[in-house]
Amino acid sequence: MSQLDPPSHFEIMARGNEMADKTSKEFNSYWGGCPECGGTHGCHSVGPEHWYVCHDHKVKWCIGENLFSCWRHMSEEEHRLNEKMLSDYLEVKPICTQAMKEARKAPPLTVEEQKFNRMVLDTLSDSDFWNFVCSKPQ
Repeated sequence: MSQLDPPSHFEIMARGNEMADKTSKEFNSYWGGCPECGGTHGCHSVGPEHWYVCHDHKVKWCIGENLFSCWRHMSEEEHRLNEKMLSDYLEVKPICTQAMKEARKAPPLTVEEQKFNRMVLDTLSDSDFWNFVCSKPQ
């Protein structure tokens, strides 16, 4: 990457505090929120583990493993940088957000809906899939 190129999404996620816009915080995440403020700065992967974080309060919560394939496209260095950053964060239980409550009310997808979703996802390029699954909506 030259000095003129913007950082990649992987670099922003891997470097966490150093590069991420600390003011960009979501307060109604499907994946829960910080018990202190209710917000999240997004997801950081360490190997197959996915951790949501609040940089302001230095807390993290694991949402699971291998839920998003983006971790497979990250370098070992990016995983190490995330692991180093997260080592200073306190593991907490996230608060339940309105988005989480609404998702629980939704009926499960039918087999046909699941097949259609898979077909759509399979048509995405790697970069489009990364943007669709792992980036935060603007």
